[in-house]
Amino acid sequence: MWFHEGWASLTAEGGGAEYASDAQAYAAIRAGRRVDLVARDTPDRRHRAGAFKLNIFEFYRESMLLVGWLKAQDETRFRQLALAVQNNTDFEIAFWDIYGQSPATRLAGFYEGVPGDAGLNDNGAIQAAPAQP
Repeated sequence: MWFHEGWASLTAEGGGAEYASDAQAYAAIRAGRRVDLVARDTPDRRHRAGAFKLNIFEFYRESMLLVGWLKAQDETRFRQLALAVQNNTDFEIAFWDIYGQSPATRLAGFYEGVPGDAGLNDNGAIQAAPAQP
């Protein structure tokens, strides 16, 4: 569901995602409230935003950020995935065929790149060298 909602939000330049900022989505991720990329929807069980402890707008925004990141990494592969999904290919199968790995593995790079909270981490990414005794 995250892919479909993220793609829709990205295409619509909002579609509900505009009611949460990138900063709000990143804060939710840092707090451990993130889309479960392994969860699969079935005809009788659809994972909604609350299943991930997100409000609907945070869910749309995070999904949009995920899809945008995936597209920015390789537009050709993203287009192949979009066309496969439009042709009703199972999402997991299409993703594996195109990227050679699971969505969770591929999108780990997105989560690793989530900016830290500047108010809590004023040192940035570079730390001082260890002191010599």
